[in-house]
Amino acid sequence: MLRKLLLFIAPLAVLVPVFWMLFGTRPPVEPAQPLAVAMQPAPAPDPVFVLRDQNLETGTFALMIRNGAEDATVVLRDQSVILAAQDSAAIIGDGLTPLTPAMLAQTDAMPTLSLYRDDLFIAGYACGAECKVSGIDIGSAISAIPQVVQFNDYDAYLAAILAVTEDPNFGFLDLRPENGLPAPRQVPKLTLDLPVVSIAASALFDIETHRAMVGQAVQDSLPEGASVASVEITDLGLGVIGDIDNSAPILRAGAPIPYPDVRFHGVAVQIDGADTIAPEVLGQIGDLTLTQVDTTAGFTRFTAAQLGGDCAQCYQLTVAGGITDSARIRDAQPETYQLQYYDLREAP
Repeated sequence: MLRKLLLFIAPLAVLVPVFWMLFGTRPPVEPAQPLAVAMQPAPAPDPVFVLRDQNLETGTFALMIRNGAEDATVVLRDQSVILAAQDSAAIIGDGLTPLTPAMLAQTDAMPTLSLYRDDLFIAGYACGAECKVSGIDIGSAISAIPQVVQFNDYDAYLAAILAVTEDPNFGFLDLRPENGLPAPRQVPKLTLDLPVVSIAASALFDIETHRAMVGQAVQDSLPEGASVASVEITDLGLGVIGDIDNSAPILRAGAPIPYPDVRFHGVAVQIDGADTIAPEVLGQIGDLTLTQVDTTAGFTRFTAAQLGGDCAQCYQLTVAGGITDSARIRDAQPETYQLQYYDLREAP
């Protein structure tokens, strides 16, 4: 009996360690840790020495530093400071871009550093991000205050340019236009509406003859230096019965009522070299170019026949734009010049 019991227990003694290895409790396995990689700092951008290759012995120099749209622009004009920093003045920043005169107006919201000789741009850089200027003492730099002035007189505009050029307290710097100064002289323009032409519907109206007559009459009345550029004549067609108070067409069956006996033409003249005409000259031009037929009696009979009643004073003959018997100015384009410059005086 004992022998049979030993034979049964012996195999179990072998299986227990195996069972324990397979299903017993094991310590948790720690996850693998990533290998640490040493990060190298990005190299600092190389400085650009803005004065090193410039001849600073001739002319008057100004160094303009602009930090961006919201920061004040400062200008350094101390010649001894600029000369002393010829080998050390540098600009440091990412995305440095050399400037050209054409680029100055396009970089007004970017950090820039630019150099000027006798108020004319000679070199500069724009930054794609923050800029840093080093190697020069900018403690004596002053804020550059932009000024904008409008002129309608070319001589006054030229005199202002000369005054800014000759006064060291002012300068154009990066506000100087790409095409230079002064701007070309503009030609003032004026458009006149002349009396509306009315002729019998059965009559022949020679447009070219009337155009020549109008052009000569206006030209003879203009001041010296002004000339007729063009005469435009527009066929306005037949007039219609209109309300005497507001000229609105009177409708019948939803449509205006045309007056068949008279046709109308509008006349406009374009004038170069003037932006105004004296009232007495306008009156003279209106008298010289008035070509109208008397429609009073015929139109009164027509409205009575069409609308009935005895209210002749309730209606008027009208066309698009109205019927005028005088000359008037429709549009004037005077000379306009804009001058931008900096006030470089020390703040009080």
